[in-house]
Amino acid sequence: MENIPLALDTVGPSLLFLATLLPLHCYLLSGVDGVFVQVIGGFAVWSVGWGALEYILHKKDHSDHGSRHMSHHKDPSNPELRDVDLEQQKGRICGYFLCVWTLSGFWVAVGNIIGLVCYYINYERVHQMVHNRPNELDSWSNFVLDWHARHHDVWSVNFSVTTPLWDVIEGTADKKMKPVFDKRLSTIGWFALMFPLLAPGPISQTK
Repeated sequence: MENIPLALDTVGPSLLFLATLLPLHCYLLSGVDGVFVQVIGGFAVWSVGWGALEYILHKKDHSDHGSRHMSHHKDPSNPELRDVDLEQQKGRICGYFLCVWTLSGFWVAVGNIIGLVCYYINYERVHQMVHNRPNELDSWSNFVLDWHARHHDVWSVNFSVTTPLWDVIEGTADKKMKPVFDKRLSTIGWFALMFPLLAPGPISQTK
């Protein structure tokens, strides 16, 4: 296995994308009337933003050798080490909620947090699928799971879990898998790849 320390300052387009997307969506939704539209609008931002956040946080974890995530790399078969320690993130989540509430209103903030939590849960489920592959998945789902599985062999590539897009943009895509991605790109399109892979049915966490 290859262990190369990586810092947050090596992240470029993904951080710029989120730094633009989040204030922009707050600005656009601040003048929108209707609770339903505000909640859906707040939720929808993470439909295209989650992949970038996932990439940034995953890459940041590799700069901390004592992190829970690096323990997962040392023992990937342990299901208790596959999740993110949300207890340490409560302050950041609350601070983010208050910022969106201040900028766009309460219901936009509610939708935003619901979206953030839902896509986090989906991320955890997809991550479980990487280590406990369900049967009868479609070819794209298998490719996305293979993408992150490669990261466990070479720690400096394929940080993305639910969509390979940000590895390709950031230049951290595995060279052997990049041509396969390029072939699929002409069919799926860039915008569609922003949306995370959604995990199906029950997923075992015990293997």
